[in-house]
Amino acid sequence: MGRIRVFIVSDSLTFSDGLKNLLTPDIKIVGQEIDVTQAIARIKALKPEVIIWANTGMKSSALLEETALLEATPLIRTISLSLQNNVIVIRHLGRKTVRVAQDTQDLIEAIKYRLFPSPAKKKRPNLINRLNRSLKGML
Repeated sequence: MGRIRVFIVSDSLTFSDGLKNLLTPDIKIVGQEIDVTQAIARIKALKPEVIIWANTGMKSSALLEETALLEATPLIRTISLSLQNNVIVIRHLGRKTVRVAQDTQDLIEAIKYRLFPSPAKKKRPNLINRLNRSLKGML
């Protein structure tokens, strides 16, 4: 199987850069944008298999932007990340799954089309803590 092509749409480029460092080699980031209108145009051109929508919750227009993204790309699997509470929402072909991410592995499982990964047997650091540690190493 080839690398999974992923496009990141986030209102934080710092988050996008940190996320790229945490993903596995079989996941390829084909693009990233902070502007949804520009993202939609690039997504249509690049044809990724997965879109990651991550927002910090700081913009009041985030829900409208997410809705526009979902309407413009209905056939592409979209993973919405809430950076405030580690919730992952996976949408694909009218199906929606919600779960709380324990760490980066949960996001990787979602990207790799495993909707219901096995629960962890041991406590793992949450996704936000892992991203913060990764970002500190970059600065």
